[in-house]
Amino acid sequence: MFKNPRIQIDVIGFYHKIAMLIDCKHWMKIGNLNVLTFCMNQTKRARIFLDKRKEVEAVIPIIVTFHEYKYDYSNRIPIVPISRFKQFLQNFTFYLDKLELIQRK
Repeated sequence: MFKNPRIQIDVIGFYHKIAMLIDCKHWMKIGNLNVLTFCMNQTKRARIFLDKRKEVEAVIPIIVTFHEYKYDYSNRIPIVPISRFKQFLQNFTFYLDKLELIQRK
């Protein structure tokens, strides 16, 4: 499906016509600059995914971590520890105003 440009998406979830693109990270300590880079790359992947999947109306890029991280968001992209991932999924509609929601133009 995604041959040019080639991208890797770890997990894709759907809520109606919104796709959640999840990048899984298992770092323990990482600098803020690296987190920002991960988030920017996930946003790029989300835009490519949205362009290729016409049935999807919007995409939410998400970073899931194995360990706790000191921030909840970076550039409106949620950084969710796996220990709180279920809770995030159950309640993410309440946070839509805080999330990076990439919509079709």
